[in-house]
Amino acid sequence: MAKPSERSSGRHRNVDDDSVALVRTIGFFHCVGVLLGCVVGTAIFLSPTAILRGVGGSVGWSYVIWIASCILGSMEAMSFAELGSSHPKSGGEFIYIKESFGPLLAFLRVWTNVLIMSPAMAALQTMVIGTYIVTPFLGDCQEPLYGAVRLLAACVMFLIFFINCTSVPLTVRIQSFLTVSKIFGLAVLIGSGLILLFNGHTDSFRNPFHVNQFQFGGLASAFMAGRYAFGGWAILNNLTEEIKNPEKNLPRSIFVTLLLVFTIYMMANITYLTAMTAEEMLASDAVAVIFAKRTLGSWSWVIWVSVVLCAAGQLNGASLSRARMYFVAAREGALPEVLSLVHVRWKTPLPAAAVTLPLSLIMLCFGNIYSLIDYMMCVDTLFTVLSVASIFYFRRKLPDLPRPYKVYLIVPGMFIFFNLIIVGMAFYDRPFEAVLGIVTTIIGIPFYLFSRRKNRSNRIQLYMEKWNRFMQKITLSVKQERKTF
Repeated sequence: MAKPSERSSGRHRNVDDDSVALVRTIGFFHCVGVLLGCVVGTAIFLSPTAILRGVGGSVGWSYVIWIASCILGSMEAMSFAELGSSHPKSGGEFIYIKESFGPLLAFLRVWTNVLIMSPAMAALQTMVIGTYIVTPFLGDCQEPLYGAVRLLAACVMFLIFFINCTSVPLTVRIQSFLTVSKIFGLAVLIGSGLILLFNGHTDSFRNPFHVNQFQFGGLASAFMAGRYAFGGWAILNNLTEEIKNPEKNLPRSIFVTLLLVFTIYMMANITYLTAMTAEEMLASDAVAVIFAKRTLGSWSWVIWVSVVLCAAGQLNGASLSRARMYFVAAREGALPEVLSLVHVRWKTPLPAAAVTLPLSLIMLCFGNIYSLIDYMMCVDTLFTVLSVASIFYFRRKLPDLPRPYKVYLIVPGMFIFFNLIIVGMAFYDRPFEAVLGIVTTIIGIPFYLFSRRKNRSNRIQLYMEKWNRFMQKITLSVKQERKTF
């Protein structure tokens, strides 16, 4: 068996042998494709209305929120660039929280992802895909067919999870294709808006800081929508063991993506207001579709396709990334051992990639998936704050750790400070949803105690060992045969 790839020289060599383990197949451009595909998702079509509504319909203040959200997103991106380039393990936030704050909080990070965030986001994104595929064929019908949308969403979900289970190179190639395609669609949207702007369509930008009705609680909703739009910078950190030369490619791809995301988001928000008034944006959650009908005419289908591609790219990239978090969590003993298995031929963590599929299908039956995500946004933000805070721990405990990219400590400090303020505002505005998210997280503590091997009875331990052997047989998966970090 070949030796594992070494880190001492600062480079990671691909190991071409028959051993069963994760393989470094993701290069720089694929890193950009995965990250850009995950960050630029459905938020570009949903968040503009939410932010505008949160600031009382003020165009000027909505741009202030967008710029502030971009600054916070940049701080998050720079923080994860240091963490990812200095830590060889995949698993991202799970590893950082485990090594700095202990295994319980790390388990709860994964618990909230497996139980609610991942399946709810998968259900929401496939629902968006199903709705935007079905609606153009309905003619004058007001609402898409409930069953048809969910059936199509389930088919898309099966397809994306199947691709993630069978091939990492195919997954990242598809992700790159989806990213390029949706950027083309967004370029058409932005280009048509700039033409209108140069032709004098500037009515929406007059008296930009006029506020129709301001509510303090609305600011929390606006900032949460901005965080949703600029979130997802830990995606690549979950894939470190499969990235070629991660010390260089990971931070570089993060900064390239950050520049592209800021440009796309700001230009898109200017574009919307060239063809729509603030009042019209507040009255619709499908601003891109209305814009396309007014400006592109018979070519409005380009925007419909872009929405589908954005949702598909976000789901595909998130599925690829989160599976590695579950895989590493199982390898570290926080989740059932079966999730740490690798397929003998495809070299993918097949059980970990498929674990959220059943829950995602169940959540397709929920009437309001948005509410599930709302419950967990505060919790998700708090765990991201913990991950970024681990920088201070590693700087103090591991001062000699190689750091190819090193962020100024004021950056993670400001990120933590402002996000705690946003979470506090969210608790003030929506106390029920915030508390319910905390309660859902705390429920995971008994499961953490059960997951500790020494607390299991011999009978339960024997049953789980039989279950692991059974799953190995039906999934053709085994434990890693060599170290990949």
